[in-house]
Amino acid sequence: HWTCSMHPQIKQSGPGKCPICGMDLIPIYDDAEEAGGDVSLKLGERARMLAAVATSQVKQRPLSKEIYTVGKLDYDESSLAYVAAWIGGRVDKLYADFTGIKVKKGEHLVLLYSPELMSAQEEYLLALRDWRRIRGQSSPIATMSKNTLAAARDKLLLYGITKKQLKEIERKGKVQTHLTIYAPISGTVIQKKVFEGMYVKTGDQIYTIADLSHLWLYLDIYEYDLAWIKFGQPVQVTTEAYPGEVFQGTVTFIEPFLNEKTRTVKVRVNVPNQDGRLKPGMYANARIKVLIDEKGEVLVAGLEGKYMCPMHPEVVRDKKGKCPICGMELEPIGGVLGEFASRGGGQPASLLSIPRSAVLDTGKRKLVYVELEPGKYSPREVKLGPAAGDYFPVIEGLKEGERVVTSGNFLIDSQMQLAGKPSLMFPEGSTIDIHAAMGHGGASQAEPSGRKHAKRSPAVTVPPRVVEGIGKLLRSYYAAQQLLAGDSLEGLARERKEMLRRIGELARQGQELPSSHRKHFKMASAKLEKSLDSWEVKTLEGARKGFEAVSENTIALVRDFYRGQAGAAAAYKFYCPMLPAYWLQSDKVVKNPYYGSAMLGCGELKD
Repeated sequence: HWTCSMHPQIKQSGPGKCPICGMDLIPIYDDAEEAGGDVSLKLGERARMLAAVATSQVKQRPLSKEIYTVGKLDYDESSLAYVAAWIGGRVDKLYADFTGIKVKKGEHLVLLYSPELMSAQEEYLLALRDWRRIRGQSSPIATMSKNTLAAARDKLLLYGITKKQLKEIERKGKVQTHLTIYAPISGTVIQKKVFEGMYVKTGDQIYTIADLSHLWLYLDIYEYDLAWIKFGQPVQVTTEAYPGEVFQGTVTFIEPFLNEKTRTVKVRVNVPNQDGRLKPGMYANARIKVLIDEKGEVLVAGLEGKYMCPMHPEVVRDKKGKCPICGMELEPIGGVLGEFASRGGGQPASLLSIPRSAVLDTGKRKLVYVELEPGKYSPREVKLGPAAGDYFPVIEGLKEGERVVTSGNFLIDSQMQLAGKPSLMFPEGSTIDIHAAMGHGGASQAEPSGRKHAKRSPAVTVPPRVVEGIGKLLRSYYAAQQLLAGDSLEGLARERKEMLRRIGELARQGQELPSSHRKHFKMASAKLEKSLDSWEVKTLEGARKGFEAVSENTIALVRDFYRGQAGAAAAYKFYCPMLPAYWLQSDKVVKNPYYGSAMLGCGELKD
């Protein structure tokens, strides 16, 4: 037979021109089609080889998903320490005199001269001498002296004097002219804000020290991947600085809000860095391998029944207790982390699955080609779960042991289209008669491919007033359809308003229906009214987009409460394979409202 390469629904027995686009028809040979016209396609061995057809078995597989993303290394905020002046004075000596130097906890950092500190020491020594002179006495003066000594001691401790230094002052009985400031943690000096000879005030920052043995990696996770991310998941980290080397990290925090500009959520990964090779500010690539348990849920092994600190998620323990950092009570991981917690208790499971390459997807339906026997293929619509790596879990439509086409399925689908059989874009088949498409007379014009539709008896007898009301509604619908087919908006708003008025009348007239059908009629009318309310008719593009929903709901109302009723006029249902979408006409000559003059004759009479 002969068909159009752009419009495979056109089919005739000899050469000619496509009635839609005017292109020359091309020959299609029937040796690739199985006789009998069933919903399958038969390919010979040579055709299978040319099409590179390959198949894979539907079977149980252990599924996992891998998420690849990028991030940036930063300091561990919980391991930062700020060294500040507890008292004003002059910096006479900086022992850590450049940024980047490593220090140990307790090492001296600064020698500070402070007249205020000297005065406080004099007060303390004076109070100490007074107390020593009258200690052992039981009198108000002795008690007052003891309290004065304690206050002077506390004042020195608050100024930064250590207990060891205090004992040295007591032993010598002399005032120390300088205060030594010591490192509060071990780490690296990442900021130095003073120089020798500078004067500082109380509270002025001198150093910032960071413990670089652990770093935080901030990852950007898109919202469609967020459900796969759970606390405790291992993360493989690579950097450009050390190609081929993999560092290990762990997800410890998922931010509770979304960046509306990038549509991502920040996820924090703790990365050990004992050797110090990773540097804050480095960019890193991250790979998160998500395991799936037998219930299809994300599995993070090793966290079942454990406890975590709400303030420090890196603290995980087997038993209840207190956080060694902040002292808070540890809580069960599931209770702390909510939706981001691992459910636990499961094991990696095998699920019925097929390769991703086997699936043809229009966005509205998913189709695979099943090998019925060697060389014979049949399309089947399937319901699948979310993609996990290179595979889709199968929910409905396939059985274990069947074979699906993983290579060459697009070519098989093209042959199904050219043969006029159900395919990806044409779920009901695509063959129409060439004469019907051209509008030539004869019985063939009324029915595609010469097929006669069986006359259907109505399920309910509809009162004449309701039938008449639907007929008036259809007149406005047909006028709108003709306007869109003619690329015109003039009068479209008026027809939309008229349809809304008619549907309001029908809602009241529907009370005359039998009680068993009133609810259905009310719902059908409400759906049509809603689609009319939201129909935007200011632009041609918007009007055509909204006409899809209007047509869908009008067709439903006509099908259930108009077709076959006494006094009902003929209505013809057409199918546009390019969207795909349906519409109604009062005649049989194709006038596509969705494309207008660009593809006016593109459409197939369905009912």
